[in-house]
Amino acid sequence: MRIGLPVYASADGYVSRLKVSSFGYGNTVYITHPNGLVTVYAHLDKFNKEIGDFVRQFQYENQQFEVDFTLTEGKLPVKKGDIIALSGNSGSSGGPHLHYEIRDAKENLLNPLDFKFSELKDNIAPTFDKIALIATDEKSRVNQEFGRFEFKATKLGTNYTIPSKITAWGNVGLQIKVNDKMNGTANSYGVKYIRVYADGKIIFDHDLSTFGFHENRYINVHMDYEALLERGVKFQKCYISDGDKLSTYNRSLGKGLLNLIDGQNHKIEIEIEDSYDNISKLIFNIQSTEPVKGTIIPNSKATCDFEVSENVLKIRGKAANNCSAKLYSSNGLSTLTPDYFKNGQAIYLYDLRKGLPDSVALDNKTLHFNFVASIPPGQEKTIRSGNMTVKIPADAIFDTLYLQTNIDTTLEGKESFILGHYSTPLFTGIDVAYEAAHPEAIDRRCSYVNIKNKMRGQQHEKGCWNENTISFKTKSFGKFVIVEDSVKPIIKSLGVSGNCIKFTIADSKSGIDSFKATLNGEWILMNYDHKRNLLWSERYDKTVPLKGAFKLEVKDQAGNISTFSTNIP
Repeated sequence: MRIGLPVYASADGYVSRLKVSSFGYGNTVYITHPNGLVTVYAHLDKFNKEIGDFVRQFQYENQQFEVDFTLTEGKLPVKKGDIIALSGNSGSSGGPHLHYEIRDAKENLLNPLDFKFSELKDNIAPTFDKIALIATDEKSRVNQEFGRFEFKATKLGTNYTIPSKITAWGNVGLQIKVNDKMNGTANSYGVKYIRVYADGKIIFDHDLSTFGFHENRYINVHMDYEALLERGVKFQKCYISDGDKLSTYNRSLGKGLLNLIDGQNHKIEIEIEDSYDNISKLIFNIQSTEPVKGTIIPNSKATCDFEVSENVLKIRGKAANNCSAKLYSSNGLSTLTPDYFKNGQAIYLYDLRKGLPDSVALDNKTLHFNFVASIPPGQEKTIRSGNMTVKIPADAIFDTLYLQTNIDTTLEGKESFILGHYSTPLFTGIDVAYEAAHPEAIDRRCSYVNIKNKMRGQQHEKGCWNENTISFKTKSFGKFVIVEDSVKPIIKSLGVSGNCIKFTIADSKSGIDSFKATLNGEWILMNYDHKRNLLWSERYDKTVPLKGAFKLEVKDQAGNISTFSTNIP
């Protein structure tokens, strides 16, 4: 798709909301229709003249580029087929396209394909790529191990299967990686329905016909969030995780976990269906097999480490006869024996619901965990740990959080700290306050917080100083570094005339925070596209040329300000 294609109103109605932003949906039109439905058109390049004039007037009245406002019926009526805008790439769009939604009066998102637009054709069935099986507690296993394991799907006749042999025990979760195509396009789509059957009985039913717009962030817990961050792959869970409040599940069936404790062979069937009734099936077997410890094979290169999965602390040490691990906590000392052996390692599994351990001693080494709190969802908590205070709202976390923190004042010679694990999703932001250990070494006039996560790339959070403490809000866990930025933003003029003034603005560290332009002391609208670093003027009255003293001020998130001034003849 390219920029500049006409965008038509789907039906009669009126423009009920308009939004302009350099991020998110970008330039957006909302149309309310007589039947109560709302159609949404986002990432637009330009509005039509009538809508554009209305938006520009609102921007000038409020003296701001980014606006989001509602309109009453009768202000901007539209007819079916009216050109309301041109398609574009505004906001956080990854390429030119029209983002189109249909919502009901309660802001529930409806599947547009259910409206069977005649222009769209689809006789292509969705495909299976992989599945993953997850042992969900310390008693569960997949192929005699605790963890998450992926298996490749292959086509066999008209259906798909898993050629690999799979054994499992206990409560096991199933995930799928699937894809769907439509005729005449290379785009990839999701599936509308997912159904899972165990021995002919349905245990999981997921229907994406509709869900509430407010439920969007629950997608992060419906997906395998860590696989998404680390590899960019989308596995959908075929079970309901704790804290997942999506309305798209048939909850009367239970959570959808496979309970495999009978030693029998079980037939698993997964059925996926798109919006045009194209169906594919994956059929395979899982042998329920009791856990065994395995054979002790010494491995001098085996390492000692640990990870947290669900409620389980998994500790790895060297395999040896009569090996054990001593777990220390506020409740005293516990001696752990290996739950199983694998590749020369002894694997110890500990249920964190029994209490948070401080450290473990094994193989003549001591591993420290840095757990500071066990936080259940639905409860507001304030955690104080060393130099750090964290306020977690009741609705911020999906599942019980075993929070780990660590202070490291030596990273790159800057003050830094670790708060949680980057793969833990948050529903809402949390408030963090960090008291600097060496405040005399930090220029608090020009510092900000940099989130260093190699999987997400670098993110910046604007901090507010109160004496020696910097406070900020974040929707991410991970590594945080207090970084100084004394470099002003760069303003580069691309042309100054009576019709338009254009610039590129950039900041190499903390990023652009705000900008403001005036002409003869009066505010003037500057449009901004952060992807192109482009800033350009738009006159309120396009019949009156720009003339006089022009001034542009650009500020970064650390508070550094650059100014450009000129006189337009």
